[in-house]
Amino acid sequence: MLESAPSDMTALMALGRAQMLSSAFEDACATYQRVVELDAPNHEAWRALAESLRFRDRLDEALDAIKHAMALAPDNPRVMAHDVFIRMR
Repeated sequence: MLESAPSDMTALMALGRAQMLSSAFEDACATYQRVVELDAPNHEAWRALAESLRFRDRLDEALDAIKHAMALAPDNPRVMAHDVFIRMR
C-alpha cells in the first residue's frame, strides 16, 4: 500500500500504530514524524508522535509534540490525557 501511495495518511497512521503495538517505537517515531511533515494540522498524528517519543524516553520532544496537538485540538480528551501522561514522567 505505502509503495503505491507513500503519502497516504491513513496507511501511514496504521503503520505507525502497528509499529507501536509491536514495540518498534523508534520506527513509529519516524513514521509519525513523516505524517506531521505531510499533514501538519493532523492533531492525532501529533498526539501519536508524542506517545511514541514518550515510549523512547524522549520527553522534551514528546512535550513539544503534545503541545502541537493541544494547540490544534485543545478539547480533545485523548490529546488532553496524553498531555497529562507526558507531564507526569
